[in-house]
Formats: sequence, C-alpha cells, structure tokens
Amino acid sequence: MGYEGKFWFGNPSQPMQVIFDTGSAWAWLFSEECKVGNCPSKNERYFQSKSSEFKENAKAGQALAYGKGKIMGHPATDRACFTPENDHCLHNFGFLTVVQSADLSALRGSGLVGLAPTPSKGEEHTDPLNNGVPGFIAQLK
Repeated sequence: MGYEGKFWFGNPSQPMQVIFDTGSAWAWLFSEECKVGNCPSKNERYFQSKSSEFKENAKAGQALAYGKGKIMGHPATDRACFTPENDHCLHNFGFLTVVQSADLSALRGSGLVGLAPTPSKGEEHTDPLNNGVPGFIAQLK
C-alpha cells in the first residue's frame, strides 16, 4: 500500500505523479538525463532543462536502496509546489535527479517524496548542492 499524488516541480511547473513515502525522508525524480535501460521506460521524466530555477551538482552523486530497488542521482534544487496554481511553493527545494535505477519496474509515477521527519543540518539548508539534500519535512519552514 502506498500514497500517490501530484506535486509540481520547476518554473514553469511540471506536474509529476509521485509516491509519498512515510518511511523515507528523501525526494527524487527520474531525470530527463536518465536513458532508457537505466530507468523504467514507462515512467515520466522530469525535464529540468525547462525550469528557470533548476540547479544541479552533476559532479556529486547519491545512491539509495529500497529493498531490491536502487537509484543513483545528483543533488539538485528547484521550485516545488503543492498546487497547480503555484501559490504554495518551496523555492530551492532539494531533491535528487535520478540518472540510473535498478529493479524499479513496478514503481508507478515519476519519483518519490519522503514524508519521514529527519533533523536537518545547517549546511544542508545553506548549500544543499554540496552538503546533501535535506529531507522533505525538514525543508518545510
């Protein structure tokens, strides 16, 4: 059982169907850079090149495991909104742009937004591209 819904990423906003994961604090999306064979072909990609607020550290990487499933991505920031009207948004929202995955063919959606609370470190908020991506709940100020 899982929770699914829409979250709007980027500027202009792109609606992404995501899993809201109560057991994780991470947020990630399949990137437009994820080639067929490295990510499930049926899952929609996030086109970060279309967003005016997108920033990424392509030299840094983060790997995560979900049971048998795995992802590898780059720390990034962009605007993320709770509504399509863009009236409830987080600017500089930290997440991973996934460029490689394994054993996620059963996953529905474009990515994951983790709802588990985690304490954030100050460096995560001041420079998430170089100091790690803070959890979603920690980013709600």
